[in-house]
Amino acid sequence: MREWKIRLIVAALLIGIVTVVTAILYYRGEKREAQTSKHEELHAIARLKVDQLSQWHRERFSEARFFTENEPFNTFGNELLRGDTSNHEAFRASLKHIMTDGRYENVSLLNKRGEVVFSVDPEVKSEDPNTVLLAMQAIESGEIAIHDIHYCEVHQKVHFKILAPVRNQRGQVIGCQVFLVNPADYLYPLLREWPTPARTSETIIVRLEGDSVRYLNELRHLDNSRLQMITALSDSSRLAVKAVKGLTGLYFGTDYSGNAVYGDITPVTGTPWFMISKIEADELFEDLRAKSILIFIVTVLGLLSIFFSVSWIYQIRQRAIAQELRVRNEELQRSRADIVKLNQDLERQVRERTRELESKVEKLRESEKEMMLVVDDLNKLTNELSQERNKLEVSNRELEAFSYSVSHDLRAPLRGIDGFTNILMSEYGEQLDEEGQRLCSIIKSNARNMGQLIDDLLAFSRLARHDIVHVKIDMERMFYTVFAELTGNAGDDRINFHMESLEDCVGDRALIRQVVVNLLSNAIKFTSKTDDPRIEVSCRRNDQHIIYHVKDNGAGFDMKYSDKLFGVFQRLHTINEFDGTGVGLANVKRIVTRHGGEVGAWGEVNKGAEFWFSLPFQA
Repeated sequence: MREWKIRLIVAALLIGIVTVVTAILYYRGEKREAQTSKHEELHAIARLKVDQLSQWHRERFSEARFFTENEPFNTFGNELLRGDTSNHEAFRASLKHIMTDGRYENVSLLNKRGEVVFSVDPEVKSEDPNTVLLAMQAIESGEIAIHDIHYCEVHQKVHFKILAPVRNQRGQVIGCQVFLVNPADYLYPLLREWPTPARTSETIIVRLEGDSVRYLNELRHLDNSRLQMITALSDSSRLAVKAVKGLTGLYFGTDYSGNAVYGDITPVTGTPWFMISKIEADELFEDLRAKSILIFIVTVLGLLSIFFSVSWIYQIRQRAIAQELRVRNEELQRSRADIVKLNQDLERQVRERTRELESKVEKLRESEKEMMLVVDDLNKLTNELSQERNKLEVSNRELEAFSYSVSHDLRAPLRGIDGFTNILMSEYGEQLDEEGQRLCSIIKSNARNMGQLIDDLLAFSRLARHDIVHVKIDMERMFYTVFAELTGNAGDDRINFHMESLEDCVGDRALIRQVVVNLLSNAIKFTSKTDDPRIEVSCRRNDQHIIYHVKDNGAGFDMKYSDKLFGVFQRLHTINEFDGTGVGLANVKRIVTRHGGEVGAWGEVNKGAEFWFSLPFQA
């Protein structure tokens, strides 16, 4: 019965999951289709408008070149620049003919000093300073210049100007003709038009200005916004920012109002403009919302159908089971008599089993008495271990007192040797020959070495009593800091110190720092006689440890003596070659071993050495 119910539930769940997944896949397909359809529409509209803008820009550029290089316009311009105004009305009439249909708002002529010598609009007596500056540049270069869409403070209007140099018969530039275009006459109406019904659709042109983006046309949702709206390049969610950064095609983002939009980005060829044809995401998915509701309703109805079908099948099965239970109940009644008989046999077996268990319990009681004796023995052993531990603690305290006493007692004669040697050299130095002075220097040096050896021995003995405090350690920073402390400013020029990226570890900061100090100081010491000293620090992982390597190209050592490196007083070089007491590497091994790691070394005589130590991932 339970297995049948499980199968029925699993089948219903699988059918329900298939229904839900099918609905989700269908919804996603509809969403992709809506996006694709809107993208094609936006791209087609953007492509059409970009082509119209590019053609309009090329036509204005071509007309400017035509009217300044062809007769009779060039002749009229030369006469006016020479001061002959007899034909200026004919020139004005000719230019008015090309200013129809909103192509140009005004055409003016400037001499080489930037003065207006002619204007179709008689009210215009001068140009704004920026236009004059661009006109001077066009006259100097002899090339047509563009004054892109801008707000003219003098005329309080938005202008677009083309500045074409005027040449005389000898080909010399003698002036500049300014063609003034009002973007509101043709350009802005072209951008406002949208060929399909749309509530939030809009076409925008933008350009890059320094570290911001400027919107050039009137915005649909902002009044008097032409050239007034700018966006910082740091706002990467804006479609305008994506456009000036060189992205093209379809993108999701935000518009100038912060609304989520879906837009097509296309650069306008031949101009610094970028066109954005966009629609708000809410409008894009309006039809999809209605479909999603329908899909949800169909899915719910499907799930309800599955539920009622399963319930119907379950009821049929329950009735069949009830009939089967009646038959089995009759069989159960017949079996009851057999059960009574079997119960009697079982009681008999239980009595026999009880007697066996009682016998085993008695044996367990005897075993318990023996166990108590074992516990007594363990308690005695524990007491003996406690007494031995107390004796060990007393020995450690006595050893520490002995170390202090030895240190103090040895330092006193060492200080006496060093002091009397100083007196001997200062008061009787002139009476000593060169060999006598050398021997005094050797005595002082050995006294200092003996003092350092005593300090190192005391530090080595204290390591066993130092409590380890585990913290996270920045090994890269520690190696840099220790190297700088050991070498100072001059060491950076002499030693080529190279360190790869190091992983952090967990350990006692003071003890691990002592390991780094000993290894780096050894590397610096044994490369001191190398022409081009180099020290490398690296790191690697294995299954359980982080392994740090310190490699140098110094004196090195013979690998057959490698087993002596980490022992106390074990030196592979004489004191005359390199100073030291032979305790530093022993400290390294003791510290790393207390952290659960290992140490090792590799070397070759006069070819350098490499020391490594490993630490567990976590303490």
